[in-house]
Amino acid sequence: MLADREYDAAWFRNELIGIGISPCIPPRKARNVPIPHKADLCRQRHKIENMFARLKDWRRIATRYDRSPSCLSPPSPWQLPSFAGYEF
Repeated sequence: MLADREYDAAWFRNELIGIGISPCIPPRKARNVPIPHKADLCRQRHKIENMFARLKDWRRIATRYDRSPSCLSPPSPWQLPSFAGYEF
């Protein structure tokens, strides 16, 4: 199981091993005795997380989450300038 440093706890590792899952969690910087992990797998996980972040960003742009509803509504005739052909 790949996980972030936030999940580096002895009880969590022991639970994973107890149910038959091999943990691949980088050790926290403050750990006195670093636990070995597979750095190559962590680098690949980082690339996958970046891909999902990009997909979420494109979804936000495609569905216009960044725009307010007032920007999306068409202008009413009295909001247009007189040179647009709407003179009231």
